[in-house]
Amino acid sequence: MHLKSTLSGLALVALLAIVLAGSPAVGAAGSPVIDGVQSTNETVTNETADETANATTPTVGNLTTWVGSNRALNLTDPAAVRAARRDGRLRRNATASRNETLVIEAPAPELATAVATANGSGSDATTFLRVLDGSSYDFRMEQTYDSTPAGIVESRLNLSGTVAADGLQVVPDERNGTLFLVFRVSRIALDYPDTWRGSDPALSPGMAFEATLSATGDTAQSSTTVWRFVEPPISFDTDAGSVVRLSVSGRCSLVTGRAYPGADVDIDADVRSPESDSLDVAVTTETRADGWFAACVNMMNVPQNVTLRLTGDGFRGGVTAVVGHGGLLSIALDDQNATNGTVSGTATLSDPGFVALYRARSIDALTLGNDSGWCSFPPYLDRRAAESRLVGVSDHLGPGQQAFSVDLTTDLDRSTRLLALVHYDRDEDGRFDYPGGDFPQCSNRQPVSDTARISPVTTTPPGTETETDGGNREQSATAPTTSHVDGPGFGLAVAALALVAVALLARRRS
Repeated sequence: MHLKSTLSGLALVALLAIVLAGSPAVGAAGSPVIDGVQSTNETVTNETADETANATTPTVGNLTTWVGSNRALNLTDPAAVRAARRDGRLRRNATASRNETLVIEAPAPELATAVATANGSGSDATTFLRVLDGSSYDFRMEQTYDSTPAGIVESRLNLSGTVAADGLQVVPDERNGTLFLVFRVSRIALDYPDTWRGSDPALSPGMAFEATLSATGDTAQSSTTVWRFVEPPISFDTDAGSVVRLSVSGRCSLVTGRAYPGADVDIDADVRSPESDSLDVAVTTETRADGWFAACVNMMNVPQNVTLRLTGDGFRGGVTAVVGHGGLLSIALDDQNATNGTVSGTATLSDPGFVALYRARSIDALTLGNDSGWCSFPPYLDRRAAESRLVGVSDHLGPGQQAFSVDLTTDLDRSTRLLALVHYDRDEDGRFDYPGGDFPQCSNRQPVSDTARISPVTTTPPGTETETDGGNREQSATAPTTSHVDGPGFGLAVAALALVAVALLARRRS
């Protein structure tokens, strides 16, 4: 009985072992795992793997273009970019010129992080190139079809050549997931596809480019923006005759005008007359916030009457400029008596203007400091001295040789040396405006002027005697001798004496 029980137990164990042997082993591959190790209701599929990969797929947002002046920008970090946008040095714009900076703002978090955290030496621009080579991102810039001349293929950005020319600066903003591509437009390098033979193209006005940042992969993303290379307009302030008149001076001749705010203005002058083979008056300046600029042009050893064409490098438009004034300028003022307060002379003008008389022995009395009267612009005269010494202005005079007369505004009490100075009517309003805009004219780097000694003279109406040094003696010799007595109380004394005389006479008669 005991043996049977034992055998029955062994048989039961053997049967259980056989059953277990035919079942999947616990924890083996493909068996369900309890308590979250592996759920019997979840199955790893290819679709789930794709979703996991998509969660880390590079993303690209909308590209935005910003433009600003090269000189006004130093975009070395994200804070500098934000400050430039905030204060207006960077403007939302789709056009850029040669002297400007083009910024492409690219929302691309993974790319910004990759550039910011990449190891290795070199600038962020070279790091950007290296990251592009080993990532799912691609950046390209190609000329648009409609801006490409017929018979030529579209040019494209030579990215490595632009980096080598220091034409690209990359500013990663990892915190905001943005990458700023900062291009100096004048240093952008272009080339053609490998299938096109020809020299590398250069930027020219009218070219438009499509910039694209893309992320490759099963869920490819890309964003595109278009910008155009232009020559912005420039205008110059002109004088009479719609030309710019440059003073013949070794110091400064001012050129003013307007371009877009914050622009770098490189002024070039091309000689248009045969009198001079070459002339270098190039000057660089910067516009103010309202676009106005002023440049002092050096006119050292520049001959008179040379005609120039003033332009701004990278700008559309220009103006004719004349060094000095056409024709000979002269003035003649002789020593004379100012009959009835009027002074006369002759002058030859090339443009409408005036003759002004100043109480001065020479031009030095009207100049600033040690300036010896050489013409420059702004005018070489001390405005306070000129205003205080001005004693008369002629009527409005036309071009050519002519006589002039000036009515003195103050009387001369003795013989005085006066300076005659030619001013031209710059604004052509027919009124003398100086101190103001009607500046003195110059010839051969000297003011057109002359001096003379002017004596006061007054005319005597008929029948009126003129007093001379011997007048009193002549009058005493011909006129009866009379006594003129006057003084306080003298009349009363005479009356008293008369009464006494009458009383004595009456007493005598009695």
